[in-house]
Amino acid sequence: GRDREAADMLWETLPESQRDQVEAVAMDMWRAFESSTKAYARNADIVYDRFHVSKHLNEAVDDVRRKENKALQRLDDKTLAGTRQLWLFTPKNMPSDLRRELNELKSLGLDTGRAWAIKEALRKFWDYEYVGSARKYFEWWYGWAVRSRLKPIVKKAKMLKRHLDGLLNFV
Repeated sequence: GRDREAADMLWETLPESQRDQVEAVAMDMWRAFESSTKAYARNADIVYDRFHVSKHLNEAVDDVRRKENKALQRLDDKTLAGTRQLWLFTPKNMPSDLRRELNELKSLGLDTGRAWAIKEALRKFWDYEYVGSARKYFEWWYGWAVRSRLKPIVKKAKMLKRHLDGLLNFV
């Protein structure tokens, strides 16, 4: 389950002596998991993983794309039609023909391209080895994201800022 009760039941399968030895717990940013972990594994750092962060940012990019696609289609412009998957790929994992198509779309100055660039820029955060440097990079990224005026991106950036300690625990 995805509620506090389910998380508590999981923790209760471990003896308290083992729970006290847990150093870190990787999880998504679900409040029920966080509060249960804080109650049962008092010494553990909470670590938010890149998979869930990426999932949230991909959702934001797709929200921007859908809104922009609707606006373009009202003008009989099908530029973004059928491009959903392009914006979700990691560029290095893309076949070269799709990479060319993505590069062409990015060059059009669309909101979706800006949202994608903001999402991709956060990938560098995971490469930092020092918390101070990672924090500084995040603050730069956050500033860009919230100034973008792309509501789904701003919303996700603010959510990540609220969970910054758990993101920095990854480092």
